[in-house]
Amino acid sequence: MTNRPPLRISAAQPDYGRVSRFSHDGLTLVVKHLDSTGSRLHILVHGIGVASRYFGPLTAQLGRTGSVVAVELPGMGDAPEPRDAVAMERYGALLAAWAQAEGIHGAIVIGHSMGTQVVTEFALQSPEAVGRVVLIGAVTDPRERSVLRQSLRLAQDSLRERVDVNWIIASDYVKCGPRFMLKQAPVMVDYPMLERVARLEQPALVMRGEHDPISRPRWNRAVAAAIPRSRMRTIVDQAHVGMYLDPEASAAIIDEFISETADEAQR
Repeated sequence: MTNRPPLRISAAQPDYGRVSRFSHDGLTLVVKHLDSTGSRLHILVHGIGVASRYFGPLTAQLGRTGSVVAVELPGMGDAPEPRDAVAMERYGALLAAWAQAEGIHGAIVIGHSMGTQVVTEFALQSPEAVGRVVLIGAVTDPRERSVLRQSLRLAQDSLRERVDVNWIIASDYVKCGPRFMLKQAPVMVDYPMLERVARLEQPALVMRGEHDPISRPRWNRAVAAAIPRSRMRTIVDQAHVGMYLDPEASAAIIDEFISETADEAQR
């Protein structure tokens, strides 16, 4: 296989069987479906400025045990840009309305970075649709609650990621555009994560890459401690986007969590 980043990234993408759109309350969600005969449904929600591509390898791994849906939030990826910044509660309401329209129950909902805030709101607003919550690289640590500090942490993380990860992030940021990024970043930074996750009723898994400078150990311990039913795990030797570079280990951690919580998950 070639080492050129665009070709490597393309080769890592699954063959989504269908792509659909869902609109609600002036927002449009792009939904990519990887269907499977397995009984599980995994829903993947990305971070700020990026889209579904960095979930490609993890999607393929999770597709071995169930269906996978990778969404693209309004303003990012192929989803139309909203006029204004979007509150996490409104993103969560969009996902809840889509889940209700699809008749979804008991899904495993996986968020990364800003996506951890979105899936938290989704789980709070639609507990019947969300059976388990997985938070990978949760943000934002209150001690680093500024757009400048988060930008510096992102730059620090780029030094720890492989070139194709940085290629995905940079090209997705360009596609998203600085206008929407600058509007949305303060919303992410100001979101009261600890207050909101404390209300989760579902079993939750808090994950981070071992060398992630954005989502640091003490912060992850605080997130896990705030959730009534939680576990904390580490993706060894990885940084913020560890699920892309080690999808096998990431999927194994998630599978173990699902097995461990079989009797706990809401039906």
